[in-house]
Amino acid sequence: MSRSARELGRSGIQIAEEAVHLLRETPLAVFAVYYIGSLPFVLGVIVFWAAMRQSAYAYHTLPAAALALAALFVWMKTWQARFCQVLLAGLQGEAPIPWTLGRFLRSASHQALIQATGFIALPAALLCTIPFAWVYAMYQSVAVLDNGEYRSARALWQDAMHQAKLWPMQNHIVLWLLSPFLLLLVAGFYLAIIPVAQAFAPELAGGLAYFYAVTLTILMMPLSPFGIAIAFNIGTGILVGASLLRTFFGLETAFSMAGEAAANSTFIAIICGLTYLCMDPAMKAAYVLRCFYGRSLHSGEDLRIALRRAARAAAPLLLLAAGLFYAIPAAAEAPDENVVTLPSASVDTGELNRALDSELGKWRYTWRMPREALKPGDEGVILRTIRSIAESIENAFTKLRDAFKRFLDWLFPEHRPEPGGALPQIDAFRTMAQFALALLIVLLIGALGLLAYRVWKSRRRLEAQLMSLGIARLPDIKDENTVADQLPEHGWLAMARSLLDQGEFRLATRALFLAILAKLAHGELLRIARFKSNNEYAHELARHAHVHPGLLSDFREGAYAFEAVWYGEHEATRETFERLLECHNRLPGASSGDEGARAA
Repeated sequence: MSRSARELGRSGIQIAEEAVHLLRETPLAVFAVYYIGSLPFVLGVIVFWAAMRQSAYAYHTLPAAALALAALFVWMKTWQARFCQVLLAGLQGEAPIPWTLGRFLRSASHQALIQATGFIALPAALLCTIPFAWVYAMYQSVAVLDNGEYRSARALWQDAMHQAKLWPMQNHIVLWLLSPFLLLLVAGFYLAIIPVAQAFAPELAGGLAYFYAVTLTILMMPLSPFGIAIAFNIGTGILVGASLLRTFFGLETAFSMAGEAAANSTFIAIICGLTYLCMDPAMKAAYVLRCFYGRSLHSGEDLRIALRRAARAAAPLLLLAAGLFYAIPAAAEAPDENVVTLPSASVDTGELNRALDSELGKWRYTWRMPREALKPGDEGVILRTIRSIAESIENAFTKLRDAFKRFLDWLFPEHRPEPGGALPQIDAFRTMAQFALALLIVLLIGALGLLAYRVWKSRRRLEAQLMSLGIARLPDIKDENTVADQLPEHGWLAMARSLLDQGEFRLATRALFLAILAKLAHGELLRIARFKSNNEYAHELARHAHVHPGLLSDFREGAYAFEAVWYGEHEATRETFERLLECHNRLPGASSGDEGARAA
């Protein structure tokens, strides 16, 4: 590599690829050096975040917890510096410098003095936008260059600043590809928006959690593509694992409900911590390579290493060349009687051309030839079928467009004066037909508008009833995922009454059955869960049958009536609704039979 090419440096993508390759060749014991330092700090941050969010003694434990977290931060940065030194030594093909107590203490003091300023310098540089990449590279270079032999933090600072100034475009690309800092920025946006959403619309907080999670993932993907992809996979794995625990072992965790987990800041902190532990080693390896190539501009270390590798690779070739060097002269000095002379023969040109055409016509040569355009007769069956379907669709749309244009011309004809100045005669029958058709269209639009208004008004009336009962959000009764704990008993009864007035007997029957489940759950006779069936609810009610003798039979009767309408082929009628209402009134729970009858 020429000096000008070395001074231009490798691209950011090449550095990222070399960093991943360097980590793949690194032994697991070297990764243990990194995680000994980083894992305690990440766990400490998660515990600190959860404690400061939920603990009643947060104000009392904050000073001691912050001091412990600061100590863990210095511990992490010191071990990360050692991890970078081991990577750098392996890159140079040398043994790492032994780590004595003196080197450890000097490295810890330098990291504490320099890295602590990053909590102020990095956010300030991020607000200014442009110098952020240089400032970030300087702090990463401090971790790479600190081998415990610097006598002052000032010298380490100056060397790191010199390395950070090299190859700005490469630095920006590496930062974009591998830095977990940008992912933490995305998480900060997420955690800032969720409280604002809950403050402005508390009744929609669960739905907004999903909405903002998906929206921010899409909008922030260009900012940190690999970081968001890793975080998304980690979060999905946690949620799927929690769901499997609930399904197979019945263990209900805070992560089993996806909506609650999406709005839980501790869950976001766990994802960010695990993603940091996955991405930061690659980031450290990338800046190890940057510092190695930066120092090699003056020392030529990269060229010496490349020459050593080339010499090791060329050793077998040199031995083979030496053997051939001594073997060829010996073969040339062999006696002439051992040499067999072949008779000369003439070659037919036509036969040679035919042989060449036959050889070049084989598949291993023809597949690289320029592609020929297909003729209409050479198309396959599938291509002809697709082309025919496309042409049929295009013709249908053309005919529909022409028919609509002719209809508009017939409905609104253009009356142009004749050359003599007289207007054309207008047919009276056509005029009446046009007027009647226009009137019919207006009446149809008005009927549709009236129907939409009535549906909207009935829904507003139902929402007003639910609001008067203290219910802010109306679940979708048609959705199979709707469960009984989304509304209290009187809310389901109000919905059943509104649906009954609209003639929706099937939906009213389901709302009434959900009211039965809510009533039993309020009386602590069963526990509502989305994965439970009516048979499982019946098993729970069987435990209370000695206290309420008719409880199990009434519930089974109501469940049978509901399942016959909702899952079976039985028609929903008012009689079915009245029979289910009687079961509801007989069941013990929060409301008496008279209150249930008045509500429905």
